[in-house]
Amino acid sequence: LRNQRAGRGQRPLSTKAPLHLVFKVNPKSLRHRSLRSIHGLPLVLFILKKYSQRFAVKIEQISVQNDHIHALVRTQKRSQYHKFFRVVAGQIAQQFKKQGLLMESFS
Repeated sequence: LRNQRAGRGQRPLSTKAPLHLVFKVNPKSLRHRSLRSIHGLPLVLFILKKYSQRFAVKIEQISVQNDHIHALVRTQKRSQYHKFFRVVAGQIAQQFKKQGLLMESFS
C-alpha cells in the first residue's frame, strides 16, 4: 500500500511558532540524582547555548528540571532542528560522563 500512494508526508514546520523540545534522563544514572546539581546545571546551559548558535536555533525558554529539560526552540529548517536535537542529546551524555557526573554502572 505504501508504494501505491504518497502517504502523509512530514508534519508542517511552523517558523512562527516555537517547538517544544523535551530531553529526558534516568535520574538513577546521575551521580547527584539531578540535572540541577551545582555541576550539572551550568554544563547543560553551556551545551544548549553553544549548539544553538552553531545550528542557528533560537532558544526562547529553557526549564531544567531534576530528570528532564524543557526548551522552546525556533528554527527555519527542519534539518537544523534535527541536527541540534541529536548533537545536544549526545553532548550532554558525553560531557556528563567526562565530568564524572554519571554513576559508574551507567558509564
